[in-house]
Amino acid sequence: MKRIIVASLFLVLGSSAGWSASTATLAGIDVYRSDRITADDIRARYGEPIKSLVDKKNRLDRSKNSEKLAQDIIERIEDDIKTQWKVPFAKLVWTESSEKEGRLAYITIDVVEGKDERIRLAFRLPGDKSFEDPQGLFALWDKYTELGWSLVRSGEVSMSRTECRSLFCQWGDPKPELKAMDDKLAELAGSNEKMLVNILTNDKDPKHRAAAVYVLAYLPSGNKVAHLLTPALLDPDMTVRIAALRVFGDLAVYHTEVYLPIEQIVAAVDFPNSEERSKALAVLVGLSGNAYYTPGIVHFGGDRLVDLLRLKQPLSRDLAYTVLTLISKENYGAADYEAWQRWVEKTRSKTRPPAATKPEK
Repeated sequence: MKRIIVASLFLVLGSSAGWSASTATLAGIDVYRSDRITADDIRARYGEPIKSLVDKKNRLDRSKNSEKLAQDIIERIEDDIKTQWKVPFAKLVWTESSEKEGRLAYITIDVVEGKDERIRLAFRLPGDKSFEDPQGLFALWDKYTELGWSLVRSGEVSMSRTECRSLFCQWGDPKPELKAMDDKLAELAGSNEKMLVNILTNDKDPKHRAAAVYVLAYLPSGNKVAHLLTPALLDPDMTVRIAALRVFGDLAVYHTEVYLPIEQIVAAVDFPNSEERSKALAVLVGLSGNAYYTPGIVHFGGDRLVDLLRLKQPLSRDLAYTVLTLISKENYGAADYEAWQRWVEKTRSKTRPPAATKPEK
Protein backbone atom coordinates (compact mmCIF):
# COMPACT_ATOMS: atom_id res chain seq x y z
CA MET A 1 0.00 0.00 0.00
CA LYS A 2 2.78 2.42 0.92
CA ARG A 3 4.54 1.74 -2.39
CA ILE A 4 1.35 2.45 -4.32
CA ILE A 5 0.84 5.76 -2.48
CA VAL A 6 4.34 6.99 -3.25
CA ALA A 7 4.36 5.78 -6.85
CA SER A 8 1.01 7.49 -7.47
CA LEU A 9 2.21 10.74 -5.95
CA PHE A 10 5.33 10.85 -8.09
CA LEU A 11 3.21 10.14 -11.15
CA VAL A 12 1.16 13.25 -10.38
CA LEU A 13 3.96 15.53 -9.21
CA GLY A 14 6.91 14.21 -11.16
CA SER A 15 6.22 16.11 -14.33
CA SER A 16 5.65 19.74 -15.19
CA ALA A 17 2.15 19.47 -16.48
CA GLY A 18 1.81 23.14 -17.19
CA TRP A 19 -1.45 25.01 -17.53
CA SER A 20 -4.65 23.28 -18.51
CA ALA A 21 -8.30 24.14 -18.84
CA SER A 22 -10.15 24.08 -15.55
CA THR A 23 -13.77 23.97 -14.45
CA ALA A 24 -13.00 23.93 -10.75
CA THR A 25 -14.88 25.48 -7.87
CA LEU A 26 -12.74 27.25 -5.27
CA ALA A 27 -13.16 25.15 -2.11
CA GLY A 28 -10.66 26.64 0.30
CA ILE A 29 -7.88 29.09 1.04
CA ASP A 30 -4.95 28.23 3.30
CA VAL A 31 -2.17 30.40 4.68
CA TYR A 32 0.82 28.25 5.60
CA ARG A 33 3.26 29.23 8.36
CA SER A 34 2.17 32.73 9.26
CA ASP A 35 1.00 33.66 12.73
CA ARG A 36 -0.20 37.07 11.50
CA ILE A 37 -1.97 36.48 8.19
CA THR A 38 -5.18 34.46 8.10
CA ALA A 39 -7.34 33.05 5.32
CA ASP A 40 -9.98 35.62 6.30
CA ASP A 41 -7.41 38.39 5.75
CA ILE A 42 -6.73 37.04 2.26
CA ARG A 43 -10.44 36.83 1.41
CA ALA A 44 -11.10 40.33 2.70
CA ARG A 45 -8.22 42.01 0.89
CA TYR A 46 -8.13 39.98 -2.33
CA GLY A 47 -11.72 38.84 -2.79
CA GLU A 48 -12.19 40.44 -6.20
CA PRO A 49 -8.78 39.47 -7.62
CA ILE A 50 -9.36 35.88 -6.46
CA LYS A 51 -12.78 35.80 -8.16
CA SER A 52 -11.07 37.03 -11.32
CA LEU A 53 -8.35 34.38 -10.93
CA VAL A 54 -10.95 31.61 -10.71
CA ASP A 55 -12.60 32.96 -13.84
CA LYS A 56 -9.32 33.07 -15.77
CA LYS A 57 -8.40 29.56 -14.67
CA ASN A 58 -11.78 28.32 -15.88
CA ARG A 59 -11.40 29.98 -19.28
CA LEU A 60 -7.96 28.79 -20.33
CA ASP A 61 -9.51 26.73 -23.11
CA ARG A 62 -11.34 29.75 -24.56
CA SER A 63 -8.81 32.53 -24.22
CA LYS A 64 -5.15 32.33 -25.15
CA ASN A 65 -4.58 35.39 -22.99
CA SER A 66 -6.14 33.86 -19.86
CA GLU A 67 -2.91 32.10 -18.86
CA LYS A 68 -1.00 35.37 -18.79
CA LEU A 69 -3.83 37.22 -17.07
CA ALA A 70 -4.10 34.57 -14.37
CA GLN A 71 -0.35 34.70 -13.72
CA ASP A 72 -0.49 38.50 -13.58
CA ILE A 73 -3.17 38.31 -10.88
CA ILE A 74 -1.11 35.81 -8.89
CA GLU A 75 1.99 37.98 -9.04
CA ARG A 76 0.10 41.14 -8.03
CA ILE A 77 -1.33 39.36 -4.98
CA GLU A 78 2.08 37.97 -4.04
CA ASP A 79 3.74 41.39 -4.32
CA ASP A 80 1.00 43.04 -2.27
CA ILE A 81 1.24 40.44 0.50
CA LYS A 82 4.98 41.07 0.78
CA THR A 83 4.38 44.82 1.00
CA GLN A 84 1.29 44.79 3.22
CA TRP A 85 2.64 42.34 5.81
CA LYS A 86 6.36 42.98 5.24
CA VAL A 87 7.34 39.35 4.67
CA PRO A 88 10.41 38.23 2.68
CA PHE A 89 8.56 35.46 0.85
CA ALA A 90 4.97 34.98 -0.32
CA LYS A 91 3.70 32.69 -3.05
CA LEU A 92 0.19 31.88 -4.20
CA VAL A 93 -0.24 28.26 -5.26
CA TRP A 94 -3.32 27.02 -7.15
CA THR A 95 -4.03 23.30 -6.96
CA GLU A 96 -6.97 21.20 -8.14
CA SER A 97 -8.40 17.91 -6.95
CA SER A 98 -11.09 15.56 -8.25
CA GLU A 99 -13.36 14.76 -5.32
CA LYS A 100 -16.86 13.40 -4.83
CA GLU A 101 -18.20 16.96 -4.94
CA GLY A 102 -16.60 17.46 -8.35
CA ARG A 103 -13.50 19.32 -9.48
CA LEU A 104 -12.34 21.49 -6.57
CA ALA A 105 -9.62 24.14 -6.43
CA TYR A 106 -7.55 25.29 -3.48
CA ILE A 107 -5.38 28.34 -2.97
CA THR A 108 -2.40 28.07 -0.66
CA ILE A 109 -0.54 31.20 0.37
CA ASP A 110 2.97 30.09 1.28
CA VAL A 111 4.54 32.62 3.63
CA VAL A 112 7.92 32.97 5.28
CA GLU A 113 7.80 35.43 8.16
CA GLY A 114 10.82 37.64 8.79
CA LYS A 115 11.54 35.91 12.10
CA ASP A 116 11.78 32.56 10.27
CA GLU A 117 13.84 33.74 7.29
CA ARG A 118 17.23 32.60 8.60
CA ILE A 119 15.90 29.06 9.04
CA ARG A 120 13.35 28.55 6.28
CA LEU A 121 15.28 30.39 3.55
CA ALA A 122 18.73 29.21 4.59
CA PHE A 123 19.79 28.01 1.16
CA ARG A 124 23.36 28.25 -0.02
CA LEU A 125 24.53 30.85 -2.48
CA PRO A 126 24.45 29.85 -6.17
CA GLY A 127 27.63 28.82 -7.94
CA ASP A 128 29.46 31.31 -10.12
CA LYS A 129 31.08 29.06 -12.71
CA SER A 130 30.07 27.80 -16.14
CA PHE A 131 30.75 24.24 -17.26
CA GLU A 132 30.44 22.40 -20.53
CA ASP A 133 28.02 19.50 -20.73
CA PRO A 134 30.24 16.52 -19.74
CA GLN A 135 30.32 14.15 -22.74
CA GLY A 136 26.82 15.32 -23.69
CA LEU A 137 25.29 13.73 -20.57
CA PHE A 138 22.82 16.55 -19.91
CA ALA A 139 21.64 16.66 -23.51
CA LEU A 140 21.21 12.88 -23.38
CA TRP A 141 19.25 13.12 -20.11
CA ASP A 142 16.96 15.76 -21.62
CA LYS A 143 16.42 13.64 -24.72
CA TYR A 144 15.73 10.56 -22.56
CA THR A 145 13.17 12.46 -20.48
CA GLU A 146 11.46 14.09 -23.45
CA LEU A 147 11.20 10.78 -25.30
CA GLY A 148 9.86 9.05 -22.20
CA TRP A 149 7.08 11.59 -21.68
CA SER A 150 6.26 11.51 -25.39
CA LEU A 151 5.83 7.74 -25.24
CA VAL A 152 3.72 8.02 -22.09
CA ARG A 153 1.42 10.56 -23.74
CA SER A 154 1.03 8.32 -26.79
CA GLY A 155 0.24 5.32 -24.60
CA GLU A 156 3.27 3.33 -25.78
CA VAL A 157 4.90 3.34 -22.34
CA SER A 158 3.21 3.20 -18.95
CA MET A 159 4.18 4.96 -15.74
CA SER A 160 4.17 1.65 -13.85
CA ARG A 161 7.72 1.61 -12.57
CA THR A 162 10.10 -1.11 -13.71
CA GLU A 163 13.78 -1.48 -12.90
CA CYS A 164 16.28 0.56 -14.89
CA ARG A 165 20.02 1.25 -14.74
CA SER A 166 19.46 4.23 -12.41
CA LEU A 167 18.40 4.32 -8.77
CA PHE A 168 15.63 6.66 -9.98
CA CYS A 169 13.37 5.00 -12.55
CA GLN A 170 10.47 6.69 -14.32
CA TRP A 171 9.20 4.46 -17.12
CA GLY A 172 7.51 1.08 -17.30
CA ASP A 173 8.47 -1.48 -19.95
CA PRO A 174 10.89 0.84 -21.77
CA LYS A 175 11.14 0.78 -25.55
CA PRO A 176 14.51 -0.20 -27.06
CA GLU A 177 15.39 3.43 -27.78
CA LEU A 178 14.76 4.38 -24.13
CA LYS A 179 16.77 1.43 -22.88
CA ALA A 180 19.69 2.35 -25.15
CA MET A 181 19.77 5.86 -23.64
CA ASP A 182 19.44 4.41 -20.14
CA ASP A 183 22.46 2.16 -20.78
CA LYS A 184 24.50 5.07 -22.17
CA LEU A 185 23.71 7.27 -19.17
CA ALA A 186 24.82 4.47 -16.83
CA GLU A 187 28.01 3.96 -18.85
CA LEU A 188 29.04 7.63 -18.74
CA ALA A 189 27.92 8.60 -15.23
CA GLY A 190 30.72 6.78 -13.40
CA SER A 191 33.54 8.18 -15.48
CA ASN A 192 32.17 11.72 -15.01
CA GLU A 193 31.39 11.49 -11.30
CA LYS A 194 33.87 14.14 -10.13
CA MET A 195 32.77 16.60 -12.80
CA LEU A 196 29.09 16.02 -12.01
CA VAL A 197 29.70 16.72 -8.31
CA ASN A 198 31.64 19.86 -9.24
CA ILE A 199 28.75 21.02 -11.44
CA LEU A 200 26.20 20.28 -8.72
CA THR A 201 28.18 22.44 -6.32
CA ASN A 202 29.54 25.24 -8.47
CA ASP A 203 27.63 25.62 -11.75
CA LYS A 204 25.57 28.81 -11.91
CA ASP A 205 23.00 27.19 -14.23
CA PRO A 206 20.25 25.47 -12.19
CA LYS A 207 19.30 23.32 -15.18
CA HIS A 208 22.81 21.87 -15.20
CA ARG A 209 22.68 21.31 -11.43
CA ALA A 210 19.31 19.53 -11.63
CA ALA A 211 20.53 17.36 -14.50
CA ALA A 212 23.62 16.48 -12.46
CA VAL A 213 21.33 15.21 -9.67
CA TYR A 214 19.52 12.85 -12.03
CA VAL A 215 22.69 11.60 -13.73
CA LEU A 216 24.47 10.99 -10.42
CA ALA A 217 21.60 8.63 -9.56
CA TYR A 218 23.15 6.26 -12.14
CA LEU A 219 26.07 5.55 -9.80
CA PRO A 220 25.81 1.98 -8.47
CA SER A 221 26.08 2.71 -4.75
CA GLY A 222 22.86 3.97 -3.22
CA ASN A 223 24.56 5.18 -0.05
CA LYS A 224 27.07 7.13 -2.12
CA VAL A 225 24.30 8.70 -4.22
CA ALA A 226 22.40 9.71 -1.07
CA HIS A 227 25.58 11.25 0.37
CA LEU A 228 26.38 13.18 -2.82
CA LEU A 229 22.84 14.49 -3.25
CA THR A 230 22.24 15.63 0.33
CA PRO A 231 23.80 19.10 -0.26
CA ALA A 232 21.35 19.60 -3.15
CA LEU A 233 18.58 19.93 -0.56
CA LEU A 234 20.05 23.36 0.24
CA ASP A 235 20.44 24.43 -3.39
CA PRO A 236 19.11 27.98 -3.99
CA ASP A 237 16.90 26.77 -6.85
CA MET A 238 13.71 24.81 -6.11
CA THR A 239 14.02 22.63 -9.21
CA VAL A 240 17.32 21.25 -7.95
CA ARG A 241 15.92 20.57 -4.48
CA ILE A 242 12.93 18.81 -6.04
CA ALA A 243 15.23 16.70 -8.22
CA ALA A 244 17.04 15.47 -5.11
CA LEU A 245 13.76 14.74 -3.32
CA ARG A 246 12.50 12.75 -6.30
CA VAL A 247 15.61 10.56 -6.20
CA PHE A 248 15.30 10.17 -2.42
CA GLY A 249 11.67 9.14 -2.95
CA ASP A 250 12.74 6.21 -5.12
CA LEU A 251 15.50 5.28 -2.71
CA ALA A 252 13.06 5.31 0.22
CA VAL A 253 10.64 2.91 -1.45
CA TYR A 254 12.72 0.67 -3.72
CA HIS A 255 16.16 0.69 -2.06
CA THR A 256 15.40 0.36 1.62
CA GLU A 257 18.95 -0.74 2.41
CA VAL A 258 20.16 2.81 1.64
CA TYR A 259 20.54 5.21 4.56
CA LEU A 260 18.82 8.53 3.92
CA PRO A 261 19.60 11.82 5.72
CA ILE A 262 16.42 12.02 7.76
CA GLU A 263 17.06 15.40 9.41
CA GLN A 264 17.63 17.14 6.08
CA ILE A 265 14.66 15.44 4.43
CA VAL A 266 12.34 16.33 7.29
CA ALA A 267 13.58 19.92 7.10
CA ALA A 268 12.25 20.00 3.53
CA VAL A 269 8.73 19.45 4.91
CA ASP A 270 8.98 23.08 6.04
CA PHE A 271 10.51 24.46 2.85
CA PRO A 272 8.82 27.61 1.53
CA ASN A 273 7.11 26.09 -1.53
CA SER A 274 4.12 23.74 -1.43
CA GLU A 275 5.47 21.60 -4.28
CA GLU A 276 8.74 20.75 -2.56
CA ARG A 277 6.96 20.12 0.75
CA SER A 278 4.75 17.55 -1.00
CA LYS A 279 7.83 15.87 -2.42
CA ALA A 280 9.41 15.70 1.02
CA LEU A 281 6.21 14.25 2.47
CA ALA A 282 6.26 11.58 -0.23
CA VAL A 283 9.76 10.57 0.86
CA LEU A 284 8.55 10.33 4.47
CA VAL A 285 5.67 8.08 3.41
CA GLY A 286 8.29 5.81 1.85
CA LEU A 287 10.37 5.83 5.04
CA SER A 288 7.48 5.48 7.48
CA GLY A 289 7.48 1.69 7.35
CA ASN A 290 11.04 1.65 8.73
CA ALA A 291 10.94 2.14 12.51
CA TYR A 292 14.56 3.33 12.45
CA TYR A 293 13.42 6.64 10.99
CA THR A 294 10.40 7.23 13.26
CA PRO A 295 12.30 9.11 16.02
CA GLY A 296 13.87 11.40 13.43
CA ILE A 297 10.54 12.14 11.77
CA VAL A 298 8.95 12.93 15.13
CA HIS A 299 11.84 14.95 16.59
CA PHE A 300 12.59 17.02 13.51
CA GLY A 301 9.14 17.26 11.91
CA GLY A 302 6.33 16.19 14.23
CA ASP A 303 5.03 19.70 14.86
CA ARG A 304 5.06 20.55 11.15
CA LEU A 305 3.13 17.38 10.29
CA VAL A 306 0.40 18.44 12.71
CA ASP A 307 0.41 21.93 11.17
CA LEU A 308 -0.12 20.40 7.73
CA LEU A 309 -3.17 18.47 8.97
CA ARG A 310 -4.93 21.82 9.36
CA LEU A 311 -4.75 22.61 5.65
CA LYS A 312 -7.85 22.45 3.48
CA GLN A 313 -5.70 21.56 0.45
CA PRO A 314 -5.91 17.76 0.38
CA LEU A 315 -2.55 16.71 -1.08
CA SER A 316 -0.26 17.93 1.70
CA ARG A 317 -2.89 17.33 4.38
CA ASP A 318 -3.52 13.72 3.37
CA LEU A 319 0.19 12.94 2.98
CA ALA A 320 0.91 14.34 6.46
CA TYR A 321 -1.93 12.24 7.85
CA THR A 322 -0.59 9.14 6.10
CA VAL A 323 2.86 9.66 7.60
CA LEU A 324 1.45 10.15 11.10
CA THR A 325 -0.80 7.10 10.96
CA LEU A 326 1.96 4.87 9.58
CA ILE A 327 4.61 5.85 12.12
CA SER A 328 2.24 5.92 15.12
CA LYS A 329 -0.09 2.98 14.37
CA GLU A 330 -2.79 5.23 15.88
CA ASN A 331 -6.20 5.83 14.31
CA TYR A 332 -6.97 9.39 15.40
CA GLY A 333 -9.02 11.34 12.90
CA ALA A 334 -7.26 13.72 10.54
CA ALA A 335 -8.95 16.67 12.26
CA ASP A 336 -8.09 15.52 15.81
CA TYR A 337 -5.17 17.95 15.99
CA GLU A 338 -4.89 17.88 19.78
CA ALA A 339 -4.60 14.08 19.88
CA TRP A 340 -1.88 14.11 17.24
CA GLN A 341 0.01 16.88 19.01
CA ARG A 342 -0.14 14.92 22.28
CA TRP A 343 1.17 11.82 20.50
CA VAL A 344 4.05 13.79 18.95
CA GLU A 345 5.04 15.32 22.29
CA LYS A 346 4.79 12.00 24.15
CA THR A 347 6.82 10.13 21.53
CA ARG A 348 9.42 12.86 21.35
CA SER A 349 9.91 12.74 25.13
CA LYS A 350 10.57 8.99 25.04
CA THR A 351 12.89 8.70 22.05
CA ARG A 352 16.10 10.10 20.65
CA PRO A 353 16.64 11.13 17.03
CA PRO A 354 18.86 8.74 15.05
CA ALA A 355 22.56 9.42 14.70
CA ALA A 356 23.74 10.64 11.33
CA THR A 357 25.30 7.31 10.44
CA LYS A 358 24.31 4.40 8.29
CA PRO A 359 22.04 2.04 10.27
CA GLU A 360 22.94 -1.58 10.84
CA LYS A 361 21.54 -3.92 8.21
